[in-house]
Amino acid sequence: MKKSMKNTIRFGMITTVAILGSFVFMNKVHATDRGNIEQSNIEEVLSSMVREQQVKKRVVLENGYYEVQGINNSNFNGYELLVDNAENNTDKILAVLIPKRVRKGSESGFGYFYEGRSVKKGSSMMLAPINITSNGNLNIDSEMDTRSPVLLVSKGSMGKFNYEFVIQGKNGALDGALLGLVRRGDKKKHPKLRATSKKGYFASGSHKNGPELVVVGTELSIYKNGSSEKTYEMIQLNGDDMFSALVVSEFDTMAEYDVSYEGVNKIAMFFDTYSGKEESVIIATPTHDVGRYRMTAYDSGTLSWIKKLFINLFD
Repeated sequence: MKKSMKNTIRFGMITTVAILGSFVFMNKVHATDRGNIEQSNIEEVLSSMVREQQVKKRVVLENGYYEVQGINNSNFNGYELLVDNAENNTDKILAVLIPKRVRKGSESGFGYFYEGRSVKKGSSMMLAPINITSNGNLNIDSEMDTRSPVLLVSKGSMGKFNYEFVIQGKNGALDGALLGLVRRGDKKKHPKLRATSKKGYFASGSHKNGPELVVVGTELSIYKNGSSEKTYEMIQLNGDDMFSALVVSEFDTMAEYDVSYEGVNKIAMFFDTYSGKEESVIIATPTHDVGRYRMTAYDSGTLSWIKKLFINLFD
């Protein structure tokens, strides 16, 4: 009887210890879980803060017109930057740096074509020159040369420059210019850059002086003193439908059809004017400097004059 009682007491003590041990273990597990949950919450909050800060620092040039103001070089006062997103790649943009007077069609002048993409984890945007080589090939210069003259776009320090964006010339680009960007007008008004005319035809000129430039489909003709000087075939090479490469086209009388040469001679880019009331086209001829072009802008003529012109052309 005494032995049985001892066994019962011993079993009870073991059971009690086991229960207490289980309770302590469960408390430790719960505490560990709470710690893991708290740690997880902290990490999530920190990650969210980092992401938010990265978004704030990320440089994104929205579609539109930007006025360019020289910070250390006044030679670029009076320039504009036309920006549009690449349709097939949202991470890239096309940017055209052009004198305002040229964009308005007042006269010819020098400008630049750039392809833009994010660099430095999004804290900057690199504008790389779009170049036509001496062999008539079209390329992005930064993909061919580690010392390509590129532009870096970063967010401006409001206390120092008072610009939303600041452009800095690298590797000799724009003679190392430091430029500020000021966005113009409503965000909905942007260049809408196109490789061809939105109507399929385009004519620039006047009743008095005759046609200056005529586009029918993919054929573009430049006129001088009322006579056709040269005809080009417009070829969309960049895949984003934002500009066309122009190759010389001639009519082969023996074959009885147009023959186009392979080498790229010029670039054509159509866009709506800032007011959105008419269409314009820029014809750009490459110079010896990488990405630098002589640009001439042509505005569409009045509807009545264009109608009469095309009736005469197709009679």
